[in-house]
Amino acid sequence: PEHQREVVILHLQGGMKFREIAEMQHISINTTLGRYRYGLDKLSSILNRQVAE
Repeated sequence: PEHQREVVILHLQGGMKFREIAEMQHISINTTLGRYRYGLDKLSSILNRQVAE
């Protein structure tokens, strides 16, 4: 989902801290961390499927 993708990109490519992302998106730090974790899980799943093909 887009909200997970955005958190992953802002943190990894943008170098933003989770607290900064949470404040920018008007969400809690726990929601931000959850979106990041689920976003990485989804990305890992996609990459593993591509490697297996």
